[in-house]
Amino acid sequence: MSAVKAKRRFHWWFIPVIIIVVLAIVAASIYAYTSSRIHKSIQYVHNWSQVASAAQDNNSSAQQGLDQIDAGNFPSGDSKDYPIIQVKQKDPNIENILLVGIDATQGNGGEGSYGANRADSIMVLSINHKTNALKIISLMRDTKTYFPNTQSNHKLNAAFSYGGIGLQIDVVNYAYHLDIQKYMEFDFDGFSHIIDTVGGVPIALTAEEAGYSYINVGKTAGTYLLDGAHALGYTRTRKIDTDFMRTQRQRNVMMAVYNKFKTVDPVTKLSALNQCMNYFKTNIPTTELTGTLLTFEGNLNDIQQTTIPQEDDGLYTTETSPIWFWDLNWPAEVAKLQTYIYGS
Repeated sequence: MSAVKAKRRFHWWFIPVIIIVVLAIVAASIYAYTSSRIHKSIQYVHNWSQVASAAQDNNSSAQQGLDQIDAGNFPSGDSKDYPIIQVKQKDPNIENILLVGIDATQGNGGEGSYGANRADSIMVLSINHKTNALKIISLMRDTKTYFPNTQSNHKLNAAFSYGGIGLQIDVVNYAYHLDIQKYMEFDFDGFSHIIDTVGGVPIALTAEEAGYSYINVGKTAGTYLLDGAHALGYTRTRKIDTDFMRTQRQRNVMMAVYNKFKTVDPVTKLSALNQCMNYFKTNIPTTELTGTLLTFEGNLNDIQQTTIPQEDDGLYTTETSPIWFWDLNWPAEVAKLQTYIYGS
């Protein structure tokens, strides 16, 4: 008598288990891939006396290099890798993050043509986790700023070109009495690709802006849908008015991308995020980017913007020779910034 094989029962509950396991593996792979693409190794030190040695540099070389950058002679290679000086957070509810927009193309320093690794946009993103409010503060790149490592004054954005994001954070913290430890760095060229991926951004233009050579989309005032190249030209425009308006244009595009991103479909969002990975660096952990900050974005109820200095605040003068600088009334400007971020 032949044995009859028992029919094995199929457990349907096993299907969702398999799906969950596969999704977990995919998520872990994406997490690891994303982390490796956007995160840059950063050193941390305790004070200014440790900065130069950690960067394997000396103050004499730094002085010469910064002087050259002030004069518009940007280094062609990568900047030096300066560390971030650790500072204590001033308010447990308020987190300040440095946002730096760079132009890594070669050029002579004129409008629309920039030196390698030039920090064209420097902003402080001040996040209040208690009130779910965001304050965006533009810092003028040509501000005459004291550098403790050389004990001399240089343009604010010279810090990035010479010593990378570490020196830029250290100088901003020292000059403006801030507590920045985290940063987000993006390449403007990549930003234009992201704008194209989401289908362009609507920007309200004056007639002069619309017809200006770097924008050149029309002759009348109105709201135009700008692609990446035209939006990039818009952010670089300053000769038709002032540097204050240039920083406002940068914030306009940033907010337009933010608003457009919220409305596009999930596939487009994923494509835009993938584009972003190629042009974005940060030291913010991926878990925080995808957790805390996304939660904050979902609950965000107030966005405010300003510039230091403000065009009409009477707290600055300008130098035009031999190098163009903003000269700030530092005590007054710092006090105003502290009040703006932390309140009275």
